[in-house]
Amino acid sequence: MNKIRKARTNDGKWHSYPFYYTLLMLSELKTPLAHAELKHANKTAEKLLQRYRGDDRTSRFRKFALEATLNVT
Repeated sequence: MNKIRKARTNDGKWHSYPFYYTLLMLSELKTPLAHAELKHANKTAEKLLQRYRGDDRTSRFRKFALEATLNVT
């Protein structure tokens, strides 16, 4: 978790970590550090959620990860 925190970027993401997979992983963890990282990504998740309205597999996966993030925070 410390590596993820050190990899934070100003835009609510992380260097070297795939954004959507990281969101899903963090949303499954029930620790204060994971919760803090999800708060870091919260504004970005809100903005990105508007993009994925399609019914294709990628859109559904990304929307699921973003909603999981917003439901935890």
